[in-house]
Amino acid sequence: MDIQTKADTDDPGRNENASVEAGIVDSGRWRQRLGFLAIVLVGCAVRVSILSRGKIGYVQDIDLFLLWTRNLTEHGLGGFFEATGFCDYPPLYLLVMWGVGTTTIALGWDIGNDQLLATLLKVPPCMADLVIVFLLYFFGRTIVGRRRALAASALYFLNPITFYNSAYWGQIDAVHTALLLAAVGLVGRRMDFSTGVLAGLALLQKFQSIALLPLLLFDAYLFRRWRGLVVMVLGALLSAICVLLPFMTHGVAGTVCERAYVSVVGQYNQRSASAFNVWYLIGNAGDTDTTIPRSIVEYVARGRDSVLADESPLFEITWRRVSLVAFSILVAVVLSLYGRYPSAVRRYATAGLLAMLFFLVPTEMHERYAHPAVALLAIWAVTGVWRERAYVMLSLLLLLNYTYVQPIEPIAPELAGLTVLLLLVVMGSQFFRPRAPSPPDDVPMEVVDGPPPSLLVRTFGWASTLSLCVFAACGGYLFIAVRTEWLASRSVANSSIVAEAAPGRCVVMLDEVDPVSSSQSWLELRRGATVDGGVIQLDDRLYLRGIGVHAASDVTYDVPADCATFNALAGIDAETRGMGSAVLEVLLDGSVAFRSDVLMADTPPVSIAIPVGQATRLRLRALPTPDGISNDHVSWALARFECLVPGEHGDRRSPRD
Repeated sequence: MDIQTKADTDDPGRNENASVEAGIVDSGRWRQRLGFLAIVLVGCAVRVSILSRGKIGYVQDIDLFLLWTRNLTEHGLGGFFEATGFCDYPPLYLLVMWGVGTTTIALGWDIGNDQLLATLLKVPPCMADLVIVFLLYFFGRTIVGRRRALAASALYFLNPITFYNSAYWGQIDAVHTALLLAAVGLVGRRMDFSTGVLAGLALLQKFQSIALLPLLLFDAYLFRRWRGLVVMVLGALLSAICVLLPFMTHGVAGTVCERAYVSVVGQYNQRSASAFNVWYLIGNAGDTDTTIPRSIVEYVARGRDSVLADESPLFEITWRRVSLVAFSILVAVVLSLYGRYPSAVRRYATAGLLAMLFFLVPTEMHERYAHPAVALLAIWAVTGVWRERAYVMLSLLLLLNYTYVQPIEPIAPELAGLTVLLLLVVMGSQFFRPRAPSPPDDVPMEVVDGPPPSLLVRTFGWASTLSLCVFAACGGYLFIAVRTEWLASRSVANSSIVAEAAPGRCVVMLDEVDPVSSSQSWLELRRGATVDGGVIQLDDRLYLRGIGVHAASDVTYDVPADCATFNALAGIDAETRGMGSAVLEVLLDGSVAFRSDVLMADTPPVSIAIPVGQATRLRLRALPTPDGISNDHVSWALARFECLVPGEHGDRRSPRD
């Protein structure tokens, strides 16, 4: 008999204590399992309740999903794009929708039933939510312990933002979130090939998954050097081949990739497409992101009203390029910080940071693009009280961002039910005698689980920090220089046209005058900018003065006293990137004084000089053409009245009356 075994046998007290401890451990595990089951049941019940009410959610997206699913089922992958027209989704989820449609028909259900098909299309993202809760518990129990892993699962699965996104809205963010979460978990277990497969699938599911690829590649190099990188890339290539193979056999692989990864860039050319991010701190977040910052144009112009579009290399700076450079540098800084003290918890925190940076810094972001952070930060959140509070606050802010686009009232019964359930839980806890806090899990937090940083990793860290400092310094210098020159030019003359007016005459710029009335088919009139908020560009010149509208538009102004002419240079603005058309009219007291031919994006702007005589009202109209109103951005550059100076020709009205 083994000596230790004999000693234990000879000590009944030790055996009894060991049995008690084993019983406590088993009891604790059963409580955790029951708690996990309760979380799953409650979360699933909420989702089933929402799904049972049919076609509620973001109707525009749901209608697109319905159309795509039916066309995939009817025409197959080969005829899908020709039958559908617009489709910007990557290939993996197109296969999922094809599978939903095929299954619906195979079961004998009516694929033409909108309510039924909309519900079935919400099932995959809801199932992805369920996968995420299991992944959080599976990975979390070995990192932060079972109790904290249970808490992390609850933070995600019972988070209103998760069933809001999947079951109510009908979005698919949970699918690539599940793939990314699994990839982050496996890269920590040194499973490079599987990580590459999952990362490839995530990228084939949603382009936004690219935000986490730097971390996965960095982690592979950090622990396995170049071998890890190569193996991971091979896994990603294998998943890409497998997913794209059905499209290759039908000859549409190039089409689906071009639409999902090329044409989609710039599709929503706004600084922010409903995402509450840094662009709400910098001017109008809805302005176009391809424009040059106005202050830079004013700095180059130095008091002039217009400049050539290629006059300065500074004109290569656009808001989109600024955002991408800033995002790249911040990603490098975050990775270098992680590389100093790598650990499992910090890995999930870094992944969540990258997801948030992708949401906050680049332009064209939507309100849902931070969804992966809700899952990735859950394990990090349960390692400290302040972290959990920060997670709850982040969830609340993101939920408010969701409700900006999609009202929350339709799922009020489910929210009320969760509130009542929480009340019952708190009340029930009062019936039991409080017990001493249980000892913390024996899993240490923030343990470095990687080798010391290599020279390349340390160099990368210093280079990232230096790049951030240089970027901040250049940005600060450029801002100060541009702002100083801009203020100087403004103090000398508000407009070169105003300053150079002939003796005895003055100029009234339309961007300084309130119109009597203004109406247009999209957005609203902008002064000194295009209708999208960019710098006016007609042909090869940039203009700092004028107004921007969208056809069909009708703007009316009072004609100032003693005015001789109305002048402008008008056309389709270059921000439409070759699209748009309109017919322009100028009316004096209801009579047409000027009418242009059809102006296209490549048509030279028309120069307008109309005597206004004794007219009292001026109307500027931009009329749409038979091809519709899409991209009909019309700019009236340097639009102005030229008038006599008041007081020099008798007792007359001020031209600004």
